[in-house]
Amino acid sequence: MYTALYRRYRPKTFNEIVGQDHIVKILKNQIITGKTAHAYLFCGTRGTGKTSAARIFAKGVNCLSKEEKPCGKCENCRSIQQGIFFDVIEIDAASNNRVDNIRELRESVKYPPAAGLCKVYIIDEVHMLSTGAFNALLKTLEEPPEHVIFILATTEPHKLPATILSRCLRLDFRRVPEQKIREKLTEICEELGLEYEDSAVSLIAANGDGSVRDALSILEQCISSGEKTLMRKDVVDILGTAGEDVFLRITDRVFKGDTAGAFMVVEEIARDGKDMMQFIKDWTYHFRNIMMSKFAEKLEDIMNMSCENVEKVKAQGAEMGMEFISAALTELSSTLNKARYSSQARTLLEVSILKLSHPAVSDEREAVLQRIEKIERTLASGNSHDKVYTGNAPGKGEKIGDKTEETVQSVKMTVTEELPEKEEDPAEKEEYPAGAAHGSEKTPEKLWAEAFALSVKDRASLKIFTDDVVVKGLQADTLLLEVSSELKKNMMEKNAALIEKHLENLRGKKTRIHAALSKVGPDNGGDEKDTKTLLEELLGADKLTVIE
Repeated sequence: MYTALYRRYRPKTFNEIVGQDHIVKILKNQIITGKTAHAYLFCGTRGTGKTSAARIFAKGVNCLSKEEKPCGKCENCRSIQQGIFFDVIEIDAASNNRVDNIRELRESVKYPPAAGLCKVYIIDEVHMLSTGAFNALLKTLEEPPEHVIFILATTEPHKLPATILSRCLRLDFRRVPEQKIREKLTEICEELGLEYEDSAVSLIAANGDGSVRDALSILEQCISSGEKTLMRKDVVDILGTAGEDVFLRITDRVFKGDTAGAFMVVEEIARDGKDMMQFIKDWTYHFRNIMMSKFAEKLEDIMNMSCENVEKVKAQGAEMGMEFISAALTELSSTLNKARYSSQARTLLEVSILKLSHPAVSDEREAVLQRIEKIERTLASGNSHDKVYTGNAPGKGEKIGDKTEETVQSVKMTVTEELPEKEEDPAEKEEYPAGAAHGSEKTPEKLWAEAFALSVKDRASLKIFTDDVVVKGLQADTLLLEVSSELKKNMMEKNAALIEKHLENLRGKKTRIHAALSKVGPDNGGDEKDTKTLLEELLGADKLTVIE
């Protein structure tokens, strides 16, 4: 009769346990010294070896060998391995969780071992016991007879009462590293006489997610087709994931703001029958690879992919800032968590794509940082312009399923784009000659125009003064200006240091600016009238009512 791989290759000795060296060391030492605890708590995620370690430990304490224990050859070891040893009792707490079940256990504990050196009770999924059952177990667990050892195994230790936790020696089983799982899978493939691609084995190990049992189950799925060679493309088909080129494409489209193009990639994935949950998980891993490409060396080992794909990922990551990468990792991780409890994984994915391709629709911290970072780049370049996109979005006319969808943006988006830096013409570049007389022949208007133009290059927000400053003259070392509103007067004063720096370079000596409000009409009513005029311009004349 056929035996599943995870059962056929279940560890039989401590040396066969994968990735739990810290626990093996403790258990082997206790068996050798005879200083075993009366109760153990084995914690850890599924498939990390908790039950296997418990059985091997039970063999070790009952082994008749004079040498290394367990030997696997004596009568007790063979009986425990076959599951027919009277003194090793395994209990499934998921189906035996009532008080009556624990009372029966308490009664059987009183009797001495029938054939072995001690009795071992292995209670699996112990967190499933009821409150009454835990209370019934407490006293026995604290002070069992000398010939009894309890081993409690659980994936959720936080559900156990503190009174139980305090009575056990806790051992935490870690997720098994991918490299260890890969070595185990390679060993099994060679033993089975199966040819394999390294990338295929690596992909199975990665999707095992730290669980040897899960990895073996995936391997069994792959070899069940009867193929003589384990190929990466076959593993991809079975897992329902997508190839690296798909992740490169959708990432590129999202980064460039091509939302419609990214949606088309999602449609392709759905049409090919790929699993959306698996796709979100793998896309998150793709962004992790992009992040690693910015910092790590020897990327072939870290990324678990071919050299060609590593170069493609590095090239893609070189175009991106950490703000975008961080936002993508945060958003996709959140989406994956939500998708576990939703039947609309595709919709959640598409919302994430929208947020990443257009940060303006998201108020997440990472999205705000993206927008700030883009503005800073644009202002630093000194070359920016506003471009208005209307009408058809990219992707118009592409087929979705059996239909042709006209993708139209109904909302006008005003975005600030960074332009390539303009090369300076040496003929246009003006140097500041030294000397106090420099600029002395320039009129105050010309002096202001040149200083203002230089200031705008440093601070684009000063463009607000382009047509709204009247130069009244130059008195000693003070340039007199008039502006039309209190708001602009305050802005002029806040930016005075920058403008005065350029005036000093132009004149060869320190020059201050003094901004005053324009005088409008008699009685110096300029402030009031100017404010009224400004409000009327902003709100409309018919929208403003002045109460005397």
